[in-house]
Amino acid sequence: MRERSKGGWKKGGEHVKKGQKDETFRVLWEKFRRKAGVDEVARRKGMEALLLGTKGRLRELSGKHVESRVVQAMLRYANETQRLEMASELIGSLSELAKLPYARHVALSVIRYCGKIRAKEIYQVLAPQAIKLAVHTNGAKVLDSFILELS
Repeated sequence: MRERSKGGWKKGGEHVKKGQKDETFRVLWEKFRRKAGVDEVARRKGMEALLLGTKGRLRELSGKHVESRVVQAMLRYANETQRLEMASELIGSLSELAKLPYARHVALSVIRYCGKIRAKEIYQVLAPQAIKLAVHTNGAKVLDSFILELS
């Protein structure tokens, strides 16, 4: 179990800072995001490690430049159950993600990979904010993508 210390987390007596944790995600992402030269077993193991490390932090990571690309790759290479698990964590804050410059791409990935399955939930989140999203630069693109995905 992890203990909270002044500058980060202790895991097994080892001090791990927040930035170091994000660096590990980047290293794992670099390994499994490549299309050529990566076998399915390695990609699956990397995906499982990323899911364990990012559980509960996907919304926070979606707002950062490189980490948002990690979350997009996770959605792309995940199997169906992993995608639904990630979507359930991200759908609640989809209207806020749609307005952020980097997180917008994560919102588009959620719509692309989980839009048909979770359309009702996505609609319930986006509908109350539809007018605000329609006039927002980034939000309009997400709203447009959702409408096109349903048609």
